[in-house]
Amino acid sequence: MAWTLCDLANTNHPSDERAAFLPVMDELNMRVISSLAVVLVAVTLSTQNVTAATTVAIFDAGVDSFDGLVYAGGFDHVNGDSTPQDDSDTNHGTAIAAVISSIAPGTPLLIEKVWGPSSRHFASRDNAAMLRVLDRPEVRVVDINRLSKVDPALLQQAVAQDKVIVINVGNTGGGNPVGAAQHAAGLGGAAVVGVGLDESGEILTQSNRAGNLRDIALSAPGFNSVSSSRGSSFSKPHISAAAALVINRWPFLSAPDVVSILLNTADDLGAPGVDSVYGHGRVNPAAAIGPSGEMLVPTGDSGGGGSSAGGALVVAGAVAAAIIVKNRTKQKNTILVDSYGRGFEISLEDLISVRDDSNGLRSRLAGLDDESYIARLTADGSTMAYVSKVTSTAQRLDEDDLFADRVEEISEYSIALSGDTRNGGRYLLGYNASPRLEFGATAQLDRSFDAVPFTASHALSAPYFGYSDQGVSAQFKYQLGRHLDLKFGAASTDEAEEFGLNSDGVLMEGVYHKDRFALGLQIGYLNETGSLFGGASNGAFSVDATSTLSLGLSTVYRSSERITWFANYSEGYSKVNDRTRSQLQNFTALRSNTFGAGVVASDVLRQNDRLGFTVSQPLRIASGNVDFSNPYTQRDDGKILFDDERINLNPDVAETAFEIFYGHQTRHDATVSLLLVHRDNPSHIAHRTDINALLATYQRNF
Repeated sequence: MAWTLCDLANTNHPSDERAAFLPVMDELNMRVISSLAVVLVAVTLSTQNVTAATTVAIFDAGVDSFDGLVYAGGFDHVNGDSTPQDDSDTNHGTAIAAVISSIAPGTPLLIEKVWGPSSRHFASRDNAAMLRVLDRPEVRVVDINRLSKVDPALLQQAVAQDKVIVINVGNTGGGNPVGAAQHAAGLGGAAVVGVGLDESGEILTQSNRAGNLRDIALSAPGFNSVSSSRGSSFSKPHISAAAALVINRWPFLSAPDVVSILLNTADDLGAPGVDSVYGHGRVNPAAAIGPSGEMLVPTGDSGGGGSSAGGALVVAGAVAAAIIVKNRTKQKNTILVDSYGRGFEISLEDLISVRDDSNGLRSRLAGLDDESYIARLTADGSTMAYVSKVTSTAQRLDEDDLFADRVEEISEYSIALSGDTRNGGRYLLGYNASPRLEFGATAQLDRSFDAVPFTASHALSAPYFGYSDQGVSAQFKYQLGRHLDLKFGAASTDEAEEFGLNSDGVLMEGVYHKDRFALGLQIGYLNETGSLFGGASNGAFSVDATSTLSLGLSTVYRSSERITWFANYSEGYSKVNDRTRSQLQNFTALRSNTFGAGVVASDVLRQNDRLGFTVSQPLRIASGNVDFSNPYTQRDDGKILFDDERINLNPDVAETAFEIFYGHQTRHDATVSLLLVHRDNPSHIAHRTDINALLATYQRNF
């Protein structure tokens, strides 16, 4: 039912009314790293449900009621009364208001009627209307026609109050904006001019071009179904509504920031980039309320600073359970802020990525697509060189654009040089070659099927000897007696490309072996720079440094010529230095452990085959606590609020990984193998879906 002007005047619409606002959800692709492959997960970012925080003032021909209109008062400067009814022949003012209400539902509208049927503007009317607007602090957007004769000094006062000024470019078909639009250039980045588009998205014939105001120009439809007229006037309300949407969610934003957001999120039209016809392009309200620029995880007492989210929430499997699930009894969501300091709420559990290759599957998958070369450097084979080129799909964490698709093919080289020393020892120098396989139970087993060593689980070797194969390593083995070997190892990890891992470790292992039995004892020291147990460095969950002293015990027993039993247990004691901009602070000393056991049999089904079984627990924190500061909401003034709680890093459950392997070496120098992996409570998270992997390979040397 249509309202009369008297209905509007008598309806109770207080100036500070806040109508219910319908938030727009923005779907974005968030990258998540898994141990097997790169997975793209759809994550919904949204803000808190809010009411309209701003009023839009419209300087036009008045308004007639329509469904969805939220009237915030007004004045008829033509007839001198408080009932600004639209008496234009084309419903011009009503059309302007209807566009704003359709794009930004619930936004209160202050109706300042400054022209009537003649469409003539007078400075006295426009200035009186602006003075009324200056007395209304809730008005943050002012929609003005280019015919307005408002005093530029009053416009300066308006932008000083953080009001956004929107003016159309005019309808003379010229190359530059005309009339009041030319004032926009001197308003300190708080003003936008609107260019009209036709139904096909091209420049409206009568609309002026962006011209000399291209840097502050946006385009929008110059028509609508409410009015019979067409022109750049109708581009204004699209821009005004988009500005209101942004301010409604983040009222602390300055007017220049609001304008910058609208300009930078527009859809490009015409010539690439900003051009003299369409300016920055077509205004995009949905994009304007989505994240812009680099995303940060706020830390500290406000949203003014934080850690880059391009890797900020990548954690190691050892600590994932406690942070994601265990003892987090308060807020389940977290806040990311964009380059304008705008907060976006997201489920913390959905955002966190777990970096976990404790069972070695990732390196095994990468190794399937390689080119390997082995060269004897001495006639007797005492000195060997091994070179491998591996091409694999890798996930790059791009700190400049969290949501960019950065999955790419990369080629990496692995180089190893081994040989005997004059005193009866043996050395192994490696570049991007795993430093672990020569230690622990793994080193004592017959690895004749090196193509797919099912014992690649870190729990069976040297789990604390770095968390990446990238870098340089050196190993030396000396035989101290008939039954005793002594091994030394040093490794420096440098995985700057993907996770920013950087660590230095040393390891010493003594192995006593006699007949069918071997017993090894390890002691090691690892210093991680920026990360904790292999989580991404330089992020919201990173640390300044982690120093870990580790002890390990391994045993291998051959019960017969065909059956070998093996086991490995390792324990670490870690001291963590906090990082200033991190959500994790005040670590206690951490104790962690990992273990594995298994059996391998040869010639089971046929000659030259192998059947094996292992069970292991990946690295897990056994004791330790940390303070977790979680940003969970943003106030209207922009301040980020945090929930602080003390978290026990020891999870309630432990992951158990099972592996079954079968391999057969054929007469044609080929290896056929099958590996089945089952992970129960992956990453030590209770009730998480079990992970199963099947890896079948055929490899032949040429």
